[in-house]
Amino acid sequence: MILIVGLGNPGKKYSQTRHNAGFRVLDYFAARRNFPAWKKEKKAKGSVSRGKVNAEEIILLKPETFMNASGEAVAAAASFYKIKPTDVWVAHDELAFPTGEVRIATGGSAGGHNGVQSVIDVLGTEQFARFRIGVRPADTAEIRLESFVLEEFTPAEERRFMEAIQSTGEALDKAIRLGLAAAQKEVNSRK
Repeated sequence: MILIVGLGNPGKKYSQTRHNAGFRVLDYFAARRNFPAWKKEKKAKGSVSRGKVNAEEIILLKPETFMNASGEAVAAAASFYKIKPTDVWVAHDELAFPTGEVRIATGGSAGGHNGVQSVIDVLGTEQFARFRIGVRPADTAEIRLESFVLEEFTPAEERRFMEAIQSTGEALDKAIRLGLAAAQKEVNSRK
């Protein structure tokens, strides 16, 4: 069983913002794999959709705790479904990469991402998979990053971001079917 968490903020106000990259990836993946409709699960502190890919049971989680407290939902879901940290995968926005770039990593610091830090704090380890979706603008000189991630993409960025969502969905699929290492090798070697 794998718990795939998409980081983001609940509510329409945030639905199309850069910070909701994780939610949007999970929506794409769930639709592509014909998972059932999202249901609020109090014991997981979020919205959940469950399905199978090949024989692997997959639980998708969109925390309802807001970004900086995402770890609360991850801890609740991992406890409720009895999932160990190494079977928790997190999809999230990443300011270290330009919009549209996707990378897979296991372990490492949060890199200033409060949602990822929250997950590290509650799991007590950095050793979980991360599907990092680039949202960095071409020019960072004139922006405040804290507010930037809560803004929507420009039309040009949105096109690149939609390609990244598709790539991340395919990477999740490959990681489930062939393992994280195979998906990481393929995704991280793309230019």
